Amino acid sequence: MHLTLIGGKFARKKIRFIEKIRPTSTKVRKAVFTVLGESFQCGTFLDLFAGSGAMAIEAISRGMDRAILVENDPEVIKVIEKNLSLIKEPYVIAPKLIPEKGIIILPWGIKRSIKFIAHQGVRVDVVYIDPPYYGRWERTMLRVLDEYPILKSTSRVFLEHYKRIKIDESKSLVLVKRREYGDTSVSEYRVKDTESENN
Repeated sequence: MHLTLIGGKFARKKIRFIEKIRPTSTKVRKAVFTVLGESFQCGTFLDLFAGSGAMAIEAISRGMDRAILVENDPEVIKVIEKNLSLIKEPYVIAPKLIPEKGIIILPWGIKRSIKFIAHQGVRVDVVYIDPPYYGRWERTMLRVLDEYPILKSTSRVFLEHYKRIKIDESKSLVLVKRREYGDTSVSEYRVKDTESENN
């Protein structure tokens, strides 16, 4: 099975996915990058539950300096590697040090990966979270982002989830908007302005 990339230097190239992956739809990918506008130029994109890697590849295609893909399923990681070879893009897996540019695959669980990113002193500009639907990962993910300092004051977080699930804000993130695409919702968060809250 294939899907088509939609923007940037890899536009119209096809990448693979397998049945166990529920890839972010073309409609949702297009919508998220339209919302981001020019903010994806340069910076770091973090793709949690990376699946086919489509979101991270779109980010690199459109000008992001660095994409970090977190995926711990060995079979799915092979799909990501195949897709990166299809677009002829180099990558590293589980590096001791996260490079400043390029594509990095972290083949671990979410919490270990985010802890590793934080301890490396890396701060990300955009986070895309696409956990398994009905898996109750949504609130857990927001709590993990509260726990480790990987966000900048300007970071944007997008959480894809089943539309009937309502996710509250967290200690560090405020809900900006929730957009619906069929049965899918994408909740957009920004980092709370703690200074204004304390005044």
